Amino acid sequence: MGTGIMSIPPGGIGAAENAIYELSKELVQHGYGVDIIDMKSNVSRGETGIVFHEVRVPSLCDAHPLLQVLSFAWRTIPELYGLKKEKPVDIIHTHSQFTGVSALLAKRLFRWKVPVIYTIHSAERILNPNLSNVFKHVAECLVLRMSDHIITPTESIRRRLISHFGLSSSRITSIPHGIELNKISPVHPLPEMENPVILYPARIGRGKNQMTLLKAMVFILKLVPGVRCVIAGPVVDGRYFSYLKKFVKENNLTSRVEFTGALPRWKIYELYEKASAVVFPTLYETQGMVLIEAMAFGVPIVASDIGPIRDIVGLEEGSAILVNPNDPEELGNAIIRVIRNGKLREEMSYKGRELVRRYFAWDRIARRIAGTYQVLIKRNLL
Repeated sequence: MGTGIMSIPPGGIGAAENAIYELSKELVQHGYGVDIIDMKSNVSRGETGIVFHEVRVPSLCDAHPLLQVLSFAWRTIPELYGLKKEKPVDIIHTHSQFTGVSALLAKRLFRWKVPVIYTIHSAERILNPNLSNVFKHVAECLVLRMSDHIITPTESIRRRLISHFGLSSSRITSIPHGIELNKISPVHPLPEMENPVILYPARIGRGKNQMTLLKAMVFILKLVPGVRCVIAGPVVDGRYFSYLKKFVKENNLTSRVEFTGALPRWKIYELYEKASAVVFPTLYETQGMVLIEAMAFGVPIVASDIGPIRDIVGLEEGSAILVNPNDPEELGNAIIRVIRNGKLREEMSYKGRELVRRYFAWDRIARRIAGTYQVLIKRNLL
């Protein structure tokens, strides 16, 4: 059975891109022939059985990310046409709004009957549009309305999209991203609390809400003087980052707060191994792979009490502490509670590991997605 997967341009090692490659490897193990159309990839391809089709984008597009994406999306149409002529393609699974438009346009132009599935990796721009993402918003609305099926990582996002766009509930399925557990060794015993390390791995931007964590640090240090905070992730909002650094300086946090910048996945994994707790006070989220990764390592979590996060931690009561992401004192108290209570840390660590093992192994996720493929293919043959 053939599956064409259109990657997120540009390819890389982010959470969404990583999910695409891990899913594709599992689908190959389940007997699917998987072809990926991508712009470039820093992910080690290895001997996975996946066939990669690289689309080259003119260098003049390098100056602006939007030009890169649009050029890539346009050039995927002939690549997809050539792939379809070369071999049977039973499903086209697209992972970005612009490649989604390309797939739907190709389907219409060439009168294909192949089902197009769209996985939405980030619902923030579609549910909270603004002038900076107007093109993405328009493209995403089009893909959501015209795709044969939609996959969202959490039930909360599924319900919001059904309500927001009036979508039929039969056209949208909630299937989370998984995690490759054989690459992770849970931290046990947990690190000593003499000099606790609080980790927040996420891109730096207003939606990720690092400021609330910094304000909580001012409160925490009064009671736990040895605590350190590591904020790991690329800067996507320079103005916000300057605001954070100014706050750090004005509140004498320079020796207690570290900004690492963008890091490869293996380096993030090293930080999990050293962390006393992972905090995730994000304002918006679609799934939050940080939660899944931290739980897999057995690191206690303090996170935002918002729908998509409740969908995850609600699978195992007591696997995380949820707080109001706009309340620094509540966040600080929750972190102190985790740091000071060894029994609580051990309970959260165990429950988090069990939750991930039961619900988020890639083999389980791939089986669910393959089941969705089968339903669409059978429906298409009727």
